[in-house]
Amino acid sequence: MDRRQLLKRGTGSLIALAAGSFLPNTSLGMNTPDLSPLDRLRLCCNENPHGPSPLAQAAIKESISSSYRYPRKVGDELKATIAEVNGLTPEHVLLGAGSASILQLMGLWIGQQKKDIVSAEYTFKWLMRYAQQLGSKYIKVPLNKDMYIDLEAMKGKISKNTGLVYVCNPNNPTGTYISAKQAHPFYKEMSNTAPVFVDEAYIEYTADHPTHNTAHLIRNHPNIMVCRTFSKIYGMAGLRIGYLLADPTIIEQLEKIDVGMGISVAYTSLAAAIASLKDQSFLQYSLKENERARNYLQQHLRKWNIPYHDATANFVHCDISKYGKDIKAELEKQNISLNPIQRDEKTYLRISIGSHKEMELFASRMNDFFTK
Repeated sequence: MDRRQLLKRGTGSLIALAAGSFLPNTSLGMNTPDLSPLDRLRLCCNENPHGPSPLAQAAIKESISSSYRYPRKVGDELKATIAEVNGLTPEHVLLGAGSASILQLMGLWIGQQKKDIVSAEYTFKWLMRYAQQLGSKYIKVPLNKDMYIDLEAMKGKISKNTGLVYVCNPNNPTGTYISAKQAHPFYKEMSNTAPVFVDEAYIEYTADHPTHNTAHLIRNHPNIMVCRTFSKIYGMAGLRIGYLLADPTIIEQLEKIDVGMGISVAYTSLAAAIASLKDQSFLQYSLKENERARNYLQQHLRKWNIPYHDATANFVHCDISKYGKDIKAELEKQNISLNPIQRDEKTYLRISIGSHKEMELFASRMNDFFTK
């Protein structure tokens, strides 16, 4: 059977072909950049330096000749795959061009209702920004002293005009994570009062995933929604694909205002996503390499006496207030892409975990500055 015949058989055949064409143990890490000591370090966007996986790349190549078609069929195939992984039906799945498009759609949905959004004050704010432009209010809840989302404090902010409770877990930019054991009872309780939107862009990095999968709550608690992306652990940030898991009645409402009309994700990206979900060896490799590089960075932060917060994903949030005046200029001098964050008269850095080589270069370039 030639490759054109395989394409006619659908994406499942593409994955089979990819599995036969790549040996994961020898292909892992093939995307890691070969950096020189002078190259610019991009540590600001929480990208996976090891992805997309070899199977995803093979699926992309094999799907190009069919990419002149609108991608409804392969989109339906991805929905079915996502649904199966999460114990739901395809009707529970909405696809988008990265999680950004899902957040925008949710912001439009809530904004049209002129309802309030209750969320942490220091979190990923895109959904709230979209909704505020349409008249919604963002009810901000401070983090606790350890920089964790304060679920109890959020409960106290729920009112009759609350249209959505937004929880980013693990939280961006702090990286702190509330375990499923703690978070799931909160989601269930709050969903009795208002819809709960859980942004799980980094959930695959956590220790209790997928054993305690938030998506499993949706069948019995239809006001819970879960948003995820292929941009992080799957290394597909540039391919732009994310998804929402929600009750079919909510999906139907969102589809009515979705300008993408179910075809906003590229054919090649959809094929890559299907292959990625089946490439567990590459997922485990990415987790292992991320942990190794993160531990290396944290070791140096301790050496430099720089406080950092509990890190569960592919970035570390640290307090560099004692270097606040000079840090931005030094980062530029050292050719490092990082953006200091000013908050409550303190200065923080959210450092993305690159390859181990990138973390070594970061440490060597910043060592003199942090130890002077």
